[in-house]
Amino acid sequence: LQKQYENNIVYRFWVSNQDNDYSERLQYNNFMLDFSKKLFDNLKPHTEVEIIRKINELEKTVIIDGLDHIENYNPKDLDAYISFIDNLKDSCKVIVLSRPLQRKLNWKKQLLSNWNQEQTKKVLYELYHIEEYTTTDKIYKISNGYPIIVRYIAEQYKLKGSVPDFETFDTIDKYYEQLIDGQKGKLALSLFLCVRSYIMQSEIELFLESLNSSFVIEFIKEHPYLFELRLNRISLFHDSFITYLRKINTNYK
Repeated sequence: LQKQYENNIVYRFWVSNQDNDYSERLQYNNFMLDFSKKLFDNLKPHTEVEIIRKINELEKTVIIDGLDHIENYNPKDLDAYISFIDNLKDSCKVIVLSRPLQRKLNWKKQLLSNWNQEQTKKVLYELYHIEEYTTTDKIYKISNGYPIIVRYIAEQYKLKGSVPDFETFDTIDKYYEQLIDGQKGKLALSLFLCVRSYIMQSEIELFLESLNSSFVIEFIKEHPYLFELRLNRISLFHDSFITYLRKINTNYK
């Protein structure tokens, strides 16, 4: 999108699990301040009206990524964001990327559908060099063409040489449920929600009891594609997995 609309201004609610400013990034006042810094040659805070006028003057395309993070983790500001976008879209092109929201919005929507079987086969061949029909067919049936699940199953196949015997998944959360066995394991993985930095494997054993640390270390070895690994340091990688862990760990702050 940034290549297609070169005269753009981008705001991302999610950057990475190492982002120490994640909570602040969700705050509407900080959102407005970031727009002010990008549009004006000063650090003075500007009003919503001034920001919209400037965006219109510069003929910017505004790209906002991850609005679902606001609904899930800062819902008190959701109305302010929606109001701003409603006012902004009358002055310029606005593209909002989000997982499906509970809030019903009268915005023009482009829903990203799952891949069909031919598209799934093409991705598996071009990205993972998997072309055997029985393998691609099984991956498609398990994933139902859901792109992230296709990727994860393909990664598992490349790692272990076989496709797991899973039922068809219609949501990514159900896939994660299948991977994590037992409440103790779910709670152990919440360690990665508490630390917004890379963790050494030896530190996992310090933070957790031996049984839980063994589970986490084994889980990382079996599913390395869910993590970012740098030498001997580990961090969660995909925000959908982090979102899932937050849902199942209701005491997370």
